[in-house]
Amino acid sequence: MKNNWNRGRLAAIRQQNPAALAFVSNGNGGVDVSQLPLRLPNGDLVPNVVYTMTVSPQRPPGADGDSLSTFADLHPVFASQWSDEADNPSRMSPYAAEFFGRHQIGWAAANWNADPRLIMDAANQVFTATAWGTIAMRAAKLPVRPHLKAF
Repeated sequence: MKNNWNRGRLAAIRQQNPAALAFVSNGNGGVDVSQLPLRLPNGDLVPNVVYTMTVSPQRPPGADGDSLSTFADLHPVFASQWSDEADNPSRMSPYAAEFFGRHQIGWAAANWNADPRLIMDAANQVFTATAWGTIAMRAAKLPVRPHLKAF
């Protein structure tokens, strides 16, 4: 079970730094939260964990009220890989940006100098945004309330 593996990794990290903030994948890619959140043997939530997701047109975030939105409303979530086609982004990406804002999901857009590029040509200093880059820039300006709480 992937959660046992994640708990083992977290235990090793916490031996070195008990307060470390850990970013943990669901182990399946995409937005599957069926085996999350991670819990301690006594049933308590594992503290200081941010759950990471992969979001793309092939792995959309879903709708409000589905498992990801419900999970994200209760736990810190970060779209560690959010991508789309550089020159022809899908209609899913603007929706994903708004979904992230509604459910306090942090994100990182891919990629600076590999496809799908956010800008035209970093190597030659052509920093004009691609269509995908424009969506990411708009998303960066959307308001999001902080989700993490001090321990």
